[in-house]
Amino acid sequence: MNNSGVGKVFKREQVLFIAILALLVVVIMLFSFRALGSGNNNTDFQKRFTTFSDDWTVTVDGNSSTVTFPALLTSGDDSLIVLSKTLPESIPEYSALAMRNYHLVIYARVNGELIYTYPNNPSDDFTLLSDAWSIIELKPEYAGATLELTLKTLSFRKFSDYIYDFYLGDSNSIIKHISDLSSFPFMTGIILLTIGAFIIGLSLLFGKHTDQSPNIPLGLALMLFSVWMMNRSRPAMFSGSNGRIFLISLTSMLLVAPFLFLFVSRRSEKLRKLSYIGFIASFLFGIFVIGARSLVRFDAEIVTTVAYAFGFTALIFNLVFLHDRSFGKPSMQIPKEERNLNIIEFSTLVLFVITALVGFITNTKQLRTDINIPMRVLLIVYSLAYLGIILWRVYIAAREREVVAHKLQESQLELMMGQIQPHYMFNTISSIRTMVKVDPDTAYNMLYDFAKYLRANVDNTTNLGGIKIADEVENIKSYANIELVRFADRLDIDYVIESGDFLVPALSIQPIVENAIKHGVTKKPSGGTITLRTYEDADNYVVEVKDDGIGIGPAAACKLFRAAKDTGYEENHSKRLAQEAMKSIIDDVHLLDEDGERIDLRELLDTYKPVEEEIKEKHKSAGMSNIIMRLREMAEAKIEISSQVNVGTTVKVSFPKDSEFQKPQEEKEE
Repeated sequence: MNNSGVGKVFKREQVLFIAILALLVVVIMLFSFRALGSGNNNTDFQKRFTTFSDDWTVTVDGNSSTVTFPALLTSGDDSLIVLSKTLPESIPEYSALAMRNYHLVIYARVNGELIYTYPNNPSDDFTLLSDAWSIIELKPEYAGATLELTLKTLSFRKFSDYIYDFYLGDSNSIIKHISDLSSFPFMTGIILLTIGAFIIGLSLLFGKHTDQSPNIPLGLALMLFSVWMMNRSRPAMFSGSNGRIFLISLTSMLLVAPFLFLFVSRRSEKLRKLSYIGFIASFLFGIFVIGARSLVRFDAEIVTTVAYAFGFTALIFNLVFLHDRSFGKPSMQIPKEERNLNIIEFSTLVLFVITALVGFITNTKQLRTDINIPMRVLLIVYSLAYLGIILWRVYIAAREREVVAHKLQESQLELMMGQIQPHYMFNTISSIRTMVKVDPDTAYNMLYDFAKYLRANVDNTTNLGGIKIADEVENIKSYANIELVRFADRLDIDYVIESGDFLVPALSIQPIVENAIKHGVTKKPSGGTITLRTYEDADNYVVEVKDDGIGIGPAAACKLFRAAKDTGYEENHSKRLAQEAMKSIIDDVHLLDEDGERIDLRELLDTYKPVEEEIKEKHKSAGMSNIIMRLREMAEAKIEISSQVNVGTTVKVSFPKDSEFQKPQEEKEE
């Protein structure tokens, strides 16, 4: 904020954050593109290993056949597949055999001797095994011996999928080669993790100035899915302890859909209930899978397919929301710039969803737990697009707040002009003229108060930095003293000033007192009392204006709050601000009829139809909208209104102690 209390959204630490964000994204992208082209092109290096995929003997249910990999294999009724082949006549030191293991327990034997197991401890009850590279170390004495691999599935279904190439040779060369193959997919996970973290960071940083509530769930969903993406492409050197690592990544993946449903629920009123149902269903599914993994035998492909189905459903919900905001009827009320941002998000998300669905439907050579490169790339494209959209919306907010600052000054001038209306001046001067003959001392004091009142209003017309509540109270007293003379025994004002050392927007409390006098107490035949109280609690400075006047009845409530019902996007910015100001306090307005029964303000506004005279005089109710807007925009204040017909009205304004508005002027200028 600048001196006006609303100004600059971009402060130094925020600009620094955005600069770091841009730098990191560029560095990571450059590193990823480098990794994409950094395949193992060293010929001498590659000669240290070779494929070992020909002429394997496969035994299933006692039936043997010879196959060359890649090959589609299906386990037998005993859930076993046995592969065997004679090793070369010469095996150098530090040799190894590598294979991609798809959710299987592996036992490797040489001439009947067990030399390798996956997982490391087969007694561990991990029914949801990862797919990862298995590196089986071979000793020189194994030369010419028979290698037997027993593959066992732990799921309730038979294994039926492709087994890919085997690599035989120097173990370090094989690990380096596999790591090169995994580098780009692994980096896509790192990029997505970074983007998700920055989305959350931007949301927390700019949450005060723009609505960032949907973005934190999306950022968390992206970060959780990045963990899953990185697990799918882990280099071979990390394959030693897969059970618990896979369980962590699977837990992350199962939480993606619930956060996506939360993301949609915070964006779309129309889809909120369905999104909450999706959130509950997907969350309970994830909890069940993780919690019951030791009791129930699951199939990894089915579990992840269901999780993906939940995630795609949430994305379809988001597409429906974006379509309405971009091309549907509601889009007609959305500013063109915002609509264009929605179209960009809609387009990138459509590309990602189509690519992902096609990949899962046509992917017959890999389990659906794999994530293909096009899906990874388009997910990053969508995430980067959304990150850019967030930054652009922050820029729009910063730009619009400059408009707000001008509007606040205009509203302050309007308030001043409204208070110094000709009929008010004539009435005051007429009262002073009468008192000159009847009571000169009272006339003198009235003239003094009137001069102070005019001076304070003129001096504060351009003051958007706030004044001390004590000064505002003095201005109120100048105005109220005149009214006390005019209304004699029908008006009484009490001041209970328990805290006077905090800031309020100039001319913000005075109009509330004026409304209490004009529309509350003096409308009551017997008159009444107004109490102005200031105090503080743990988090707020509070100003309370209470009267025992006629209260706010249904008709008065409709006139006062009808701006909250008006559509505002197709109107000018000032009307939008007034509409938003009134909408912001609807839930904090508590109205009772003369019998103490609650008046439903929302229902009242839905059925209210103003008569022609009220439409013509609509500007007369704009004062309260301006006051609420200024209190909200300048001081981040919360306004609560409680009223009962024929009992009175209380307006409570809470100013947060930790707001920028309450800081000393020197700190604001920094």
